[in-house]
Amino acid sequence: MSGAGKPGPCVALVRSEDVTLALERTATSARNVLAGTVVEIVPAPGGLEVVVDTGVALAALVTAESVRRLELRPGLPVFAAIKAGAVRVIAD
Repeated sequence: MSGAGKPGPCVALVRSEDVTLALERTATSARNVLAGTVVEIVPAPGGLEVVVDTGVALAALVTAESVRRLELRPGLPVFAAIKAGAVRVIAD
């Protein structure tokens, strides 16, 4: 759906700082929770970007402390949560 409820192709955009990661599916107010697998972890302005394969690549900007605490590494299954208000839909 695109525009004001008109059908058609669109793209959903999510900023990496609007994505949170968890090792287990937990109760949350986030409307979008996607299961995936960590693909890579790369340095980024403001922290580290964790790229997760959820069927599409999704990046989460996290701190080095979060990477250590959650023991994030390629191949690890995770859950990525995105609050509905953080999703921007652009007509294609």
